[in-house]
Amino acid sequence: MVESSNHLKNGAYPKSLMSRNFNPTDMKKFIAQNWYKLMIGTSLLMASFGFMIRSVTPAVAQATKGATTKTVPLGTDGTITVKLSQEQLDLLKSKKIQAVNIEQVYGGEAAAYAAYKDNNGYTHYSLGIDRDPW
Repeated sequence: MVESSNHLKNGAYPKSLMSRNFNPTDMKKFIAQNWYKLMIGTSLLMASFGFMIRSVTPAVAQATKGATTKTVPLGTDGTITVKLSQEQLDLLKSKKIQAVNIEQVYGGEAAAYAAYKDNNGYTHYSLGIDRDPW
């Protein structure tokens, strides 16, 4: 690496960290000069792990005084039976035909094009979007 950087001239980083030639004495000197930075960084890393573990612990709800709970009756096989009115059933049913308008897809016009022909001579089509990228 080129050693014209201000960091290297000021001696902020030892040459062993910036070059391919590793010298153990430079590393020992670096640790001796910056041990407090390493300790503070390690302490902050451990504290961040502690806060992360604390934040992902499961939340527990506490019942207020005099709160009552209702249980759902279960069948003999563990199933829950729900009774719905005809009106509620009609709301749950899906429509048989659903209109879908694909004239505009992401601001561009939808277009079908012949994608390929198979070995039997049948043409297969794909859906594309015709829009100006600019």
